[in-house]
Amino acid sequence: MNLLRTRVFFGLLLSIAFAAITSYFATSLLGPTPGEAPIRVTARTIQTNLEAWWGDPPKCDAYMRDVRKNTGLDLVLLRDLNQLPRGAMRAKRRDAITFDPDGHAYIPISDKGELAAIVELRMARPPPRPRPTVAIAVAVVVLAAAAYLLSRRLTRPLEDVAQAARRFGGGDLGARALTSSGSSSEEVRSVAEAFDEMAERIQRVVVDQRSLLGAISHELRSPLGRARVALEIARDRTGDPALDRIEKDLGEIDAILTDLLASARAGLSDLRPQKTELQGWILERIAMEPESPPIELVMPEPITIHVDQALLGRAFANLVQNARKYGHPREEPLVVRVEKTKAGAKIAVEDRGPGIPEEVLPRIFDAFVRADKARTPKSDGEGTGLGLTLVQRIAEAHRGTAGAENLPSKDEAPKAPGTDGAHAGARVWFTVEDLAPVVAPT
Repeated sequence: MNLLRTRVFFGLLLSIAFAAITSYFATSLLGPTPGEAPIRVTARTIQTNLEAWWGDPPKCDAYMRDVRKNTGLDLVLLRDLNQLPRGAMRAKRRDAITFDPDGHAYIPISDKGELAAIVELRMARPPPRPRPTVAIAVAVVVLAAAAYLLSRRLTRPLEDVAQAARRFGGGDLGARALTSSGSSSEEVRSVAEAFDEMAERIQRVVVDQRSLLGAISHELRSPLGRARVALEIARDRTGDPALDRIEKDLGEIDAILTDLLASARAGLSDLRPQKTELQGWILERIAMEPESPPIELVMPEPITIHVDQALLGRAFANLVQNARKYGHPREEPLVVRVEKTKAGAKIAVEDRGPGIPEEVLPRIFDAFVRADKARTPKSDGEGTGLGLTLVQRIAEAHRGTAGAENLPSKDEAPKAPGTDGAHAGARVWFTVEDLAPVVAPT
């Protein structure tokens, strides 16, 4: 929006400057030459009267005194035609009224067809004008101030609407445009009203979905809990090994339900950003993971950003669990790399397993996509198929992305069927933007 204000500012400034320049040239071309036409009329009048009364010297002197008294002009009668100033010499040669650069007029007076004298008409020197550079500088400052105030008045309501949209997109579902813009412009008010109507509908949908998720969580987990209790009672009575498989299936159902609810929440824009120092925060999450395999943190510089810690913790845990499950040697450490990006941070987990089969790699973030059981060894049981899907949704909720790639080969790396043997593990990563509160433009 600052770009819009800048464009409007310079557009107004150039328009005002163009109008001023056009007016100046139009006045210069259509108007009379300043100062020359009036004095020429006066000079011709003086010439006509003096030539008519030249034979009566007292009357000529009286006339010149009257002109001096009534007009304030200084008249000097030059009778010696051999001792004339430069401007008077031009009048003598041309036998016509001439003007010098100072605006003085030289009026030839003829008697019986011959030049008799020249009258020098001296005008008072006009007061000094301001230097053009100073005048131009003052004009530019005044025009710039006027253009800035006008551009601010035009763009501020739109900036307020954009600010409300940013707040709404950042998770503040109560943000509204009309209360922040306060614009009297009918067009801007129409946009603000349309935005508020949309925001109201979206807020109702999000609130309803949030309530529905809470109800679903309660209604589904309650029978799961009762089934577990009944399972424990049955195990105590019979000791049937089939009960262990049932318990495992119940655990998988509960994990899928948890992932589905977390994935739905990540798509609701219901984020709760908190200022987070990533190094300490990730070390806390690493401490919560099992000791085998160990986890090594590589972080070149401290990073502090605003993120939803609950969702980010879930994404990080899913990356670690995914790396641990698929063939990573227990004696080698998993590597967590955290790098600073232009907008926030990138978090990657590297394993030393057999890599991701090439046919699975493009679909690795799709729901319920798993590598072939026969071709991908697992060390910690089977996942729900939603772990990496949830990582991607959490990254997108933080205006980031997610990706996966195989690492270059090492001779001692295990080779999984279905791969070409050229991989020594995989790197799965996601990025997040800093969700710092948006500061309103001034």
